[in-house]
Amino acid sequence: MPGNYSIQVRNIDEYTFNKLNEMAEKAGMTREGYLRKMLSNYALSEEIKKVEDKYTTLVKNLVEYIQMQGEIIEQNTVVLEELKEMLNV
Repeated sequence: MPGNYSIQVRNIDEYTFNKLNEMAEKAGMTREGYLRKMLSNYALSEEIKKVEDKYTTLVKNLVEYIQMQGEIIEQNTVVLEELKEMLNV
């Protein structure tokens, strides 16, 4: 749903308050903008994790497939060498 929603957080300890101000300043952002960005990133983190898991699985499968293809090439090379010897080529 589009709209402007608000969240208020009360009773934050001084260290956390100061640290968030410092982090926002380093990022060149207002505290509110920085917190908004942090909350958005946190809300997306589950989806990002799912994508990373899919990517990891894909890479693992591709590596296994490439290794299998390498083994097939090695077997074919052995067979071709044997054929060459049998044909005296």
